[in-house]
Amino acid sequence: MKFHSKKDPQQSIAILFKYWDKFHSEFLFLHKINLAESLSKKLEYDSHFVINHLSEFYLCIPEPLKIQAENQGSLFSENQEKGESGVVVLNPGVRTFMTSYNPSGMAIE
Repeated sequence: MKFHSKKDPQQSIAILFKYWDKFHSEFLFLHKINLAESLSKKLEYDSHFVINHLSEFYLCIPEPLKIQAENQGSLFSENQEKGESGVVVLNPGVRTFMTSYNPSGMAIE
């Protein structure tokens, strides 16, 4: 792998997740490199092998996000267990800026 231009700060190669576990893949050399962390057997997303001008190599592997509730509210499934719909209607209003109404009849200004 070499730089296409002197002005490029880094170069990368895309590694498709469908070719990661193939025995005769062109990325088989990654399993032979000394690594700081062990590589997973299966990738869930495409990743990139990056080299910068200092000849430092990085393998960028994205991971799925863990969905968490916000501090202000609960998850939608928790509202369903209580019998609530989890729906709010917002009225921009003229005198009061933002008023919210839920199906149970509760209004919050």
